[in-house]
Amino acid sequence: MKLYNVGLVQGVAYAKHGGPPGVTIAHIKSEERKDKLARSKIAKIAKREMELTDALKAKGLKLRSDSRISEYYISGSKQAYSLEQTVETAERMHIIHTHSNYRRLLDDSYESIQQEIRDARSDYDYYDRDFGYRINFDEEWEEAKRPPGG
Repeated sequence: MKLYNVGLVQGVAYAKHGGPPGVTIAHIKSEERKDKLARSKIAKIAKREMELTDALKAKGLKLRSDSRISEYYISGSKQAYSLEQTVETAERMHIIHTHSNYRRLLDDSYESIQQEIRDARSDYDYYDRDFGYRINFDEEWEEAKRPPGG
């Protein structure tokens, strides 16, 4: 099923651009605009990365590959902070990571959560994908056989 009539669309395009040669020229120009926009975006990303690297270097810091705020700034994301806010946040995180036990606390918390998950999973025999939890069939069967209130 077509949602449009190819002949009508082609006729409108030919009328707008002066026939088949005009449509071809319009298509080429459209592709050139896309390429120019892509090159501009790449240049802007490279410029923001250089600005951020220089600003961090001035504070004695390095651009970290795991920094989400740096990634947002470099990519020009809507979630991005300004250059100054990004550098200030990076500086704060550097202090927290290097002059506190924050990293160890995070690692310990992560490990304890993982252990709790492993312990909880070992209590069950079957993982039910629909309900998102494991079911121990033997326990469920024994419980189902018991008389109500017993």
